[in-house]
Amino acid sequence: FQHSPHIMQGGSILSLEFRAPREEIEKWEAFFKEKADYSGSYLDQGLTAKDMAALLGYSAEFKVYVIYAKDSLGEDNPVSENILTQNHGKIYYGAVNYDTEQVFFYKSSW
Repeated sequence: FQHSPHIMQGGSILSLEFRAPREEIEKWEAFFKEKADYSGSYLDQGLTAKDMAALLGYSAEFKVYVIYAKDSLGEDNPVSENILTQNHGKIYYGAVNYDTEQVFFYKSSW
């Protein structure tokens, strides 16, 4: 668990990672799929789900579901340079990895 509250000009980050059996991971993945704006394919941006996982700092074994993403200008774009390289804007996502039995939640707002 990590929580970095908003202080002065910085942003806030809330993240949680845990390990779970496959059945539990499947439930969380179903939840992420239901809530996600950008699940599965990122064809509008010319990216695959594996590309998106790599951009967010995960290996290709992770399935990443972006639930909400707005860059610092308010544009809906999960691959915005502001969101992914400068951590500006807002992004919420979940990620699962069946090989390592991991589930991640992440939220940042700058």
